[in-house]
Amino acid sequence: MLYMEKSLEQQWLKQLATDDKKAYEIIFKAHYQSVYLSALRITKDANSAKDAAQEVFLELWKNRYKLNITSSLKGYLCRGAVNRSLNSIKSRNHHAGQDLATIVEPSSNTSTPEKLAEANELSEVIQKAINGLPERCRQIFVLSRYEGKKYREIATLLGISIKTVENQMLKALKVLRKAIAEYKE
Repeated sequence: MLYMEKSLEQQWLKQLATDDKKAYEIIFKAHYQSVYLSALRITKDANSAKDAAQEVFLELWKNRYKLNITSSLKGYLCRGAVNRSLNSIKSRNHHAGQDLATIVEPSSNTSTPEKLAEANELSEVIQKAINGLPERCRQIFVLSRYEGKKYREIATLLGISIKTVENQMLKALKVLRKAIAEYKE
C-alpha cells in the first residue's frame, strides 16, 4: 500500500513537471489539510498557518521543474510548512523586539553609549551563533527559547524523542556559550 502511494505521488510529480495543473490540484487536495495542520501546530494561529500552507504550495508550483523528492511528498510539504512557520515566528519576534538583543541590551536609561554598543555587538554575536546552528538544532532552540515550548511539546511537534531535544539544546547552548566566551576575550 505504501509503495503504491509513493508510486502515485511520483507520478503526480512527473505530471506536475510538465505543467499539469490537474496534478497540482490533486496534490493540493490530497495534502493541504496535513500541511495546514503542521503549520497550525507551530503558529497556533489559523491565518498564519494558512499563509504558510499557501507559501508551501506556491513554492511547489514555482519549483515544479527541479523537484527531486525521493521520500514522502506529504512529509516534504509538511516539513516546508514547519520551516516556514518557524521562520515566520522568528521574524515576528525579531520585529517585535523580542529577539536576543532585547535580552542582552541594558534597560537602564543611564547606560553609556559604550555599554549600549557592547550590548549590540554581543547581541549580533549571539544571533550569528544561532543562525549558524544546524537546521534541526536551530529549530529546537527557537521553539524552546523564542516560543517557550517545553521539551515534550517540541519532541511531539517535530516527531523526535525528548532525549534528542535535550541533546540538541545542550549542543545549541554549548555553541552560544563558546561564542559569548570568544566575544569576551
